[in-house]
Amino acid sequence: MLFDTHCHLVLVKEKIMNIFAVIENARNSGVTSLVDVSVGISDFMSRFRLIEDLRNASGLQIYMTAGLPPYFSDKRRKNDLDSVKKQAQTMDAVAIGEIGLDYFHRYGTNTEQMDLFLQQIRLANELDLPIIVHTRESDADLISTLKKTRCARGGIIHCFSSDWNAAKALLDLGYYISFAGNVTYSKSDALREVARNVPKDRYLIETDSPYLSPQKFRGKPNEPARVAEVAACIAETRGTDLKEVAGQTTQNARTVFGLDG
Repeated sequence: MLFDTHCHLVLVKEKIMNIFAVIENARNSGVTSLVDVSVGISDFMSRFRLIEDLRNASGLQIYMTAGLPPYFSDKRRKNDLDSVKKQAQTMDAVAIGEIGLDYFHRYGTNTEQMDLFLQQIRLANELDLPIIVHTRESDADLISTLKKTRCARGGIIHCFSSDWNAAKALLDLGYYISFAGNVTYSKSDALREVARNVPKDRYLIETDSPYLSPQKFRGKPNEPARVAEVAACIAETRGTDLKEVAGQTTQNARTVFGLDG
């Protein structure tokens, strides 16, 4: 019973042509639920149709999000957030995301990134949804922003890659910390230390597929089945077993996405 809280299935399909085999691999690896996360608004219909086909073929619980990542901060179109809102309502989205700040890639200006981020936090509040946050080399601004502009439903810091001080600050703000394949890398001792210390009711697992394949599969396109590798690493790090991690992270995912009601 594994819950991959962050993957991009249309992008996986581009890398690994037989997407139905990918989903079957996930099912055979114990994945019962996953979230297909938006990387824009132009692929909405292809995502929507693909997810419907995969749900029907596999029986997996596959959820969707809507949102504009930082990449779009300097590529805005008129009424783009109206489109995000409409898509979120059409697909019965479980979150607004991924959204956030990325100062590593320098998408647009910091001001443009912040403006897009703030507008989507407000949209999430309007729709009563949590947010899925992308952050890279932006911890200080991210934490300051989330303190000043609260998302009522909280959300997830996806593919967490920072230190314990940042994790602690985000946990104090009510956010969940999600670990991806990079937690398995040989040089990720500091990240595993974060995974060891996050309270059991506040951590999640993901693949971010087709990106960030775990150590065992580095250099190959990632896929949802490999969330099992992330779970196994977390279990070893926390001194517990895979069953405990799978059950706890599935419950945590259902809580943050409001799937228990």
